[in-house]
Amino acid sequence: MIDLWWAEAERHGVLPLDDATSGIIFRERRAGTAHSGTSYRYLPPLSRMPSESAPAIGGRSWTMTATIDRSTANGTATNGHGAGAGAVGDGVLAAWGTANTGFTWFLRNGELVFDYNLFGTHHIARIPAPAPPSGDGPGGLVTPSVSFDRNEGGALVTVNYDGSEQATVQVPFVLRMIGMSGFDIGRDAGSPVSDEYEGTFPFNGSYHQLDVEITDDLSVEEIFRQDQARIRQELAQQ
Repeated sequence: MIDLWWAEAERHGVLPLDDATSGIIFRERRAGTAHSGTSYRYLPPLSRMPSESAPAIGGRSWTMTATIDRSTANGTATNGHGAGAGAVGDGVLAAWGTANTGFTWFLRNGELVFDYNLFGTHHIARIPAPAPPSGDGPGGLVTPSVSFDRNEGGALVTVNYDGSEQATVQVPFVLRMIGMSGFDIGRDAGSPVSDEYEGTFPFNGSYHQLDVEITDDLSVEEIFRQDQARIRQELAQQ
């Protein structure tokens, strides 16, 4: 019942309950802070980032691009067979949230998967074909990416593996507050966001960097305005 209440509160745009927290949740751009621009670059390994320091993607459109080499682990060439949580080059690229809600982006058995978990309902984009362990970049690097583009129906998620194959999924609405548990790169340190792996499922290839770009740079007021307009339209159709 509690989870249902929060789901309906989010769906109908009543969050956050205290408007004084909106600056914390959405993090407007401010000079001299981590949110002074719309681009973020992270160099793993990193500990879990508090939500206040993580990319300001709540309610916005964004892209993530990982630069990885799945053929090596800790700089050592491998034969691509099992190691730890899975084959070398498998594991979580980025995750935010818990088993209740959030998103996770990961490689498992050569599949590239993005899972947007809306209160236990999983919206998944998957590239099923085995991904090659290395690419055409310097040193065999590959650059998988995910784009999260808001639209009238919620958001369209597009997953791309090194510019070759892609998969999409439409999510019905956008979480403005993804969660206060923090943002992980290279593992899922909380309760797993996805049902498809257990534990932290650390990425066990070579992880060079993660780039995050906010692509619409909406203000807090504009996010609220768009969400309220969408809710009014939905109510008018009932």
